[in-house]
Amino acid sequence: MPYPLEIVKKSRELLAERREKATSEAIERRMAVAKRAPRALEIEREISTTSARLASAVLSGEDVAAQVRKIREFNLQKQRELSEALRSGGFPPDVLEPRYHCALCRDTGAFQGRLCSCVVQLEKELMYERLGAQASVDLCGFERFDLRYYSEKSSPSAAVSERAVMSKTLSECVKYAQNFSLDSPSLLLIGKPGLGKTHLSLSIAYTVIEGGFDVLYLPFHTLLTRLESARFSKGSAEYQDYLDPVLNCELLVLDDLGSEFTTAFSTSVLYDLVNTRQLRSLPTVINTNLNEGDIASRYGERLHSRLLGCFRVIPFVGEDIRLQKLYSK
Repeated sequence: MPYPLEIVKKSRELLAERREKATSEAIERRMAVAKRAPRALEIEREISTTSARLASAVLSGEDVAAQVRKIREFNLQKQRELSEALRSGGFPPDVLEPRYHCALCRDTGAFQGRLCSCVVQLEKELMYERLGAQASVDLCGFERFDLRYYSEKSSPSAAVSERAVMSKTLSECVKYAQNFSLDSPSLLLIGKPGLGKTHLSLSIAYTVIEGGFDVLYLPFHTLLTRLESARFSKGSAEYQDYLDPVLNCELLVLDDLGSEFTTAFSTSVLYDLVNTRQLRSLPTVINTNLNEGDIASRYGERLHSRLLGCFRVIPFVGEDIRLQKLYSK
């Protein structure tokens, strides 16, 4: 899946910067060689005539093999002289060559007629950077989700233990992320604060990015703040420019629903977001500290119906892990 235009554009800008840096640094090194080992540049110019001499030998038609052999021997001798001249001047053998970030494509972005692997990696890193700008990136990773914080004991009101429930929750989130496609369902991660909802939301986002999808992560209160600023100070065009990526990304991860100050505006934004993405068949992951009753009372029956009826509900149970870590110190 192609990444959004902003990511593609940024990656090409960075490639151009890399090429420019490699070229300018090579020029600086060449100037240093000219001062301390000028003979090396003379030898380099002599080597540069090799191609013309080979072409002339082929066109002459006179014992081409012997002439080519002689020219190659000349070239090898000059290469040895060049290496020695550079060494005597205190330079490494490759000092005159641009040192590209990617040796395959020489920072052009293309290798053997295809997009170079370095561009794929760069775009992925930019996606991570965009995600990290809104998240605590050190939380990411399914492997860091520690089930030991959830009790193994069952209670009279629950047939299974908290750890059993959370083990299933973790497994479902891992499976969802690893098998993500545009046909994947939307998820509603629901439970009290401090149970790992943000951790698993971010883990899903990072894993889906690895699959090459356009993922956008946002705390809901951050989204509202930016939309309100754009709407009331910069106008409707700015508002839509900010909202469009949220509505159109291949996976939206909306964090901490319910932490915002609820207004008619926030409820309208949430309904528009959920409704539009459902109509476009685009998956959304939402996590919230609210229970089902809270969702209905805060956002109304219409949104309650969409969130509970159209999203797969993933439960989080247990005791606040942040408090457990604090008390254990």
